[in-house]
Amino acid sequence: MLIRIFVRTDFRIIAKSFLTIFTYLIIGFITLLNNVLFGQSFHIIGTWALTSLNLNSGECGNCSIQTIGLPGPDESGISFGPDNNLYYLNTIYPGPQSQIYQVDIATGNWGSPIFTGPVLDHMYGFVSVGGGIFYSKTSFISSTDILYRWDINAGTVIAVGNIPYNGNSDMTMAWGEIYYEAKSVPTGFNGIVRLDTINPGNSELLFTYPWNISFTGLTASPFCNTLLGLDGYDPGVLKLINLIDGTISPYCSFDQQDPTYISSPLEFAPPTPCLATLDLDCNDSSGATNADYNSPDYDCLSNGVGVADEDIKMLYDAIISEMKIQITGFVPDAPFELLFMTGSVAGINVSGSGTDMITLSNAGGAKSTDFKDALRLIVYNNISNYPTGGLRTVVVQFTTESGAMSNIATAFIQVNELQRVPVDLGPDQQQCDGETTIFDAGNPGASYSWSTGQHSQKITTGMSGQYIVTVSNGIL
Repeated sequence: MLIRIFVRTDFRIIAKSFLTIFTYLIIGFITLLNNVLFGQSFHIIGTWALTSLNLNSGECGNCSIQTIGLPGPDESGISFGPDNNLYYLNTIYPGPQSQIYQVDIATGNWGSPIFTGPVLDHMYGFVSVGGGIFYSKTSFISSTDILYRWDINAGTVIAVGNIPYNGNSDMTMAWGEIYYEAKSVPTGFNGIVRLDTINPGNSELLFTYPWNISFTGLTASPFCNTLLGLDGYDPGVLKLINLIDGTISPYCSFDQQDPTYISSPLEFAPPTPCLATLDLDCNDSSGATNADYNSPDYDCLSNGVGVADEDIKMLYDAIISEMKIQITGFVPDAPFELLFMTGSVAGINVSGSGTDMITLSNAGGAKSTDFKDALRLIVYNNISNYPTGGLRTVVVQFTTESGAMSNIATAFIQVNELQRVPVDLGPDQQQCDGETTIFDAGNPGASYSWSTGQHSQKITTGMSGQYIVTVSNGIL
């Protein structure tokens, strides 16, 4: 009896990968914001020193610090004025009177007080508005919450009225407004307040955050719609506070013992133009420049590669409403080149996962940090049997509620085409009844998967049929 055995060779490359990429083409181009005032020094008072802090890497969060001199009588707050002078308020030391000092920012020397006021409750919060006018507020440990107006020209200190939110930090001027941190609004939460100096009772609580986030000092920031704050629980950490959506994120760390107050002439600078700005790799650690990112290389063994680094930067003029991520340009393996969302983020709706474009939408209450978290979950994947080598591009852009669109940021993905494994089982075999045939897939040391369920390099059979083998050489 003649047994006919048919052989089919299958040397497919088995690839597993799920990946997602950013999307959306914009009509028009908005350039990156690069005219921020990074040359301006920030002055910080700590337990043992007055220091000067410099922001070295723009929005990407690198700073350096230099000691100027000893701390002064600054118990109640510090503030730069529009005259570029630094002032201290002291309501405890050296005696019962309240005193304002002008400080030499080159040496830290403060000399004699330039104004002496009446005996007051302990102040915690002090700000200059120019023309010899200052404001202070009582400490959160005081029995009253009162805003005072100091006029050193007229020689008066007047109680303006009660503030509705108990102060928990120094005050700062920024873009013509005064801000401070409020304590326990409600219980268990702190928050940022915009002060009304005409009618303090109308001061506005902008947003709140958990009690374990707190700031001792605030100042204006060179980045639009943000303040800088000294972390009250993690000394030596400067944080960026976004006034649009309440996002609070670490900016940089520095070495100073118990930094308490911070101020800068930026408090009287004009508002920074606010372009909607996106950077997928703020410090350019991937080797890409400007707003772009070099993703890890992709091959058929990859489980997907991301389209953004950890240090995503976003500046915006309003709440972010949508972000689009899309594969564009050279896509030789379409429709098998896809983006995937590998998780979920509260407040973010996702559409298009498993296609060449994903849209992230604000479901209500989502912040920029939520969009960043969602973006980090997107991966690019190529599910074709043999991915074609070459550079792929994924573009990302977001839109705010005002209709403003960010610049387009691009993730570059190098797809590497791996060498295929040569497999040849030879021609179809014919054997007589009772005889057997040996099939050899070759490639010693590789992994084998036969249609019979066997996993050896060679198999022996006497049954008629079709035999298929998949071979992996350890690179596949």
